[in-house]
Amino acid sequence: MVMNHTIDPSGYIMRLSNVLQSQGRLSLLTWGEAAAGHDASPGWTITAVIHDNATCTSNRDPVDGQECGWGTHGTKRGARQGAAQMTLQNLAMLGMMDE
Repeated sequence: MVMNHTIDPSGYIMRLSNVLQSQGRLSLLTWGEAAAGHDASPGWTITAVIHDNATCTSNRDPVDGQECGWGTHGTKRGARQGAAQMTLQNLAMLGMMDE
């Protein structure tokens, strides 16, 4: 599934950072990345991983973390926007956002 995102620094990445910062959990967020495709036309998959027991599922090891969202795009930034968007949706679904 390819998500097309306009590159907007005040978009999903910023919103996810703000939500986690307000919860004192921003330092628990890491990003994984993988390239696919040809050198001339790479595609990117970015995953958002949160390293605590309370996020996404409660039975995960906080050292390994829990993948809470992913995104694919032709640019790293676009893929990260998709991962941040999915993470925000998952956190909202689990009632882990104040908004």
